Amino acid sequence: MKMNEKKLQQQQQAFPFKLYEMLEYARASGVSSSISWLADGTGFVIHNKDDMMNDLAPMFFNQTKFRSFVSILILTAVAVEVTQCLLLLSISTLLDLAALSHH
Repeated sequence: MKMNEKKLQQQQQAFPFKLYEMLEYARASGVSSSISWLADGTGFVIHNKDDMMNDLAPMFFNQTKFRSFVSILILTAVAVEVTQCLLLLSISTLLDLAALSHH
């Protein structure tokens, strides 16, 4: 495996955990105006992609652009629906990916 492929694989495995941590941080810190869990807890919504990428994402990810963030979501085989700057992701899919990455 080439070094770039190995780095990409490591990044893909860590992404679901970092995303979960970012969502939990936003909830616990009261900064859920840019990203938050859905009311039923089955997914999340990005309310303001610029605020999320400027304020929250740098604390958890190396990506500095929303497009890169979405690319990593796609590369980790997460079902993504992007509609009018809102990103919805099934939490069960996120947890499934996290479990798979530990095997």
